[in-house]
Amino acid sequence: MTDPRSIIAGTRSDQADVGAATTAATEAFPTYRATSLDQRAGFLEAVAAEIEADRDEIVEAAVAESHLPQARIAGELGRTTGQLRMFAGVVRRGDHLG
Repeated sequence: MTDPRSIIAGTRSDQADVGAATTAATEAFPTYRATSLDQRAGFLEAVAAEIEADRDEIVEAAVAESHLPQARIAGELGRTTGQLRMFAGVVRRGDHLG
């Protein structure tokens, strides 16, 4: 039985799915473009906070799916949230704009 929390196991996609995702992203971009750098940075920080809030469940599921040690997954989770916060700082300062 496939664990419904998995984003990998049992996933099937086709060209129509790719087209629908591309269309949705294209339609969403004007809204994103209208956001401020601070709003974009805040979004990245909120994603990091949500990942940390679900830390135990995410680590448990990732260990079950990958069979990697809990410490390795926990480290990857910490690295991911750290990178999200680092990128939030880059965005907030506008460093990515050249």
